[in-house]
Amino acid sequence: MRTRRLTESQFRSVVIAEHRKIILESKGDEVDKMFKDILSSFKSMFPKVSKYVEEKAEEKEEELQEAAGLAALGITLAAPAIVKGFASVGKFFGKKLEDTLGLELGADEKAQLVYDAANKVHHLFEKPFVLFAKNVLRIKDQKKAEMAGKMLFAVLLGFLVYNGGIAVMKGLEHGDIMHAAVEGTTSAIKSGEITAYIGEVLAELGAFGAAAAAGTSS
Repeated sequence: MRTRRLTESQFRSVVIAEHRKIILESKGDEVDKMFKDILSSFKSMFPKVSKYVEEKAEEKEEELQEAAGLAALGITLAAPAIVKGFASVGKFFGKKLEDTLGLELGADEKAQLVYDAANKVHHLFEKPFVLFAKNVLRIKDQKKAEMAGKMLFAVLLGFLVYNGGIAVMKGLEHGDIMHAAVEGTTSAIKSGEITAYIGEVLAELGAFGAAAAAGTSS
């Protein structure tokens, strides 16, 4: 039985495909590592945000005692600090991400690598993000705190893809709600309304006034 030989064109296609596979695997490993570096940055950032919120809360102690003003006050205090921290991390790692992925890959390939990496590591962000939601944002309800943690991760990804020039696409675990949060974040950054957007997202989860008021009245 004769062995079928590859034509020169077929051989070239196989070589190109294997080369692309190697590039994608290498870039994927670099993006995975980058997300772990991002996590380290956030762990060092959270105490600073917490301190900022506490200091501002002390300045507005009388307003904090008025349950009706807790929601608006919480947004006013925490949202700018969150935006500042996320923007700083997003700009630094977004540029690093853009440089890492380079010009060899197409837009869809780059986006897929980033979303695949996000799905791999999102659970590593879950604990610190949920603790942040409970301790800094004062979300008492466990389910709301977990959802706030997921939303914060989606907001982080929004800052990252916006600054890294990565396309927004579906593909995150937890489906449409996470995709909507990433898309909402990038749109809000473009329009200059990111602080208001984050405040609205967290307020809808009971992150501020409602949760805090329930906690103090029980």
